[in-house]
Amino acid sequence: MKKSILILLFILTFNHINAQLGFGKIEDINRIKEVPLLVILQEKSEKTIKKITKSKKADINQYYSDIESFNTAIRDGFENSWVFSNKIKFITTKELETYNSKSNKRKYAYFQLLIDEGDDGFSLLESKGLITTYNYALYLTGQKKPVYSYMYSSNLPNSADFKFISQQIQNYLVGREKLKSGKKSRKEMVAEFNKNAHEIKNKTLLLNKEDLTENLIDEIKNIYKYDYKITTKDEIDKAILNNDESIAYLKVVPMGQATGSTGPIKVSKLLFLQYIMDAKNGQILTFIRPSSMGLGGTLGTALKDSKSKMKIKDLKKIIKAINPQISEL
Repeated sequence: MKKSILILLFILTFNHINAQLGFGKIEDINRIKEVPLLVILQEKSEKTIKKITKSKKADINQYYSDIESFNTAIRDGFENSWVFSNKIKFITTKELETYNSKSNKRKYAYFQLLIDEGDDGFSLLESKGLITTYNYALYLTGQKKPVYSYMYSSNLPNSADFKFISQQIQNYLVGREKLKSGKKSRKEMVAEFNKNAHEIKNKTLLLNKEDLTENLIDEIKNIYKYDYKITTKDEIDKAILNNDESIAYLKVVPMGQATGSTGPIKVSKLLFLQYIMDAKNGQILTFIRPSSMGLGGTLGTALKDSKSKMKIKDLKKIIKAINPQISEL
């Protein structure tokens, strides 16, 4: 069992890194560049409204407010960042049914939130089940499989989050476009990412306190010799929205989910990538990926999400990427 989980985690890691670096069909990428992009807005669901009205804990006004916030944020995020294709239009799910037909096959691209419902409750007598995840997927109309899917940690992103998501999707599209044949090795593509890492030392690195372990917060002044600031997500969001060329920032993003067993109990965990991003344009300067590790061990260890917080050893890898001449840290 442990061996199969190790293999599963390795496949998840490897496939996601490949996707980030560009392993899609080049004809799909070329088509997306030529056609209008449809961005799907959230709309009120009668089924959800009925559930909320029956519940004593849920707030119907909050539900309406969340829909409005989502739609405002996705409009702002994409209008201020999407440049891969010339035309962009915001539509509802119901309107998508008209566009997403056989007669319109590959005539449009569309961007949509997909929620994979999990069972986030936990009981020693029951399986933990899968964790609810949020994927932002890019399709061509008339095709069932997405051209690209980007997992994010929230179903209610703000404008800066959507700008970040839009930038990363475009990074993938442009990267895949440049690769053309897709014959470059994974090692070569990782090297292409890391070649820009030296730029980090010329910027102020913003680190959200919530994304750092306590040990790293205590020791960072002794480890990181370049400009940095431990701050909040709000300040990082401002740098993203302002395209601040003086700023690099840490972004911790889920890349996949693995499920296995620890004894009689089934557990799930998320795997995370730690990106250092350029606020000027949303380009990846370097990243730390999770190791291929299983779900075995103690229950507490098994339930702990991989790389959800930056540790001292992770920061040391970033420093090594910035300055490869450093032999030991």
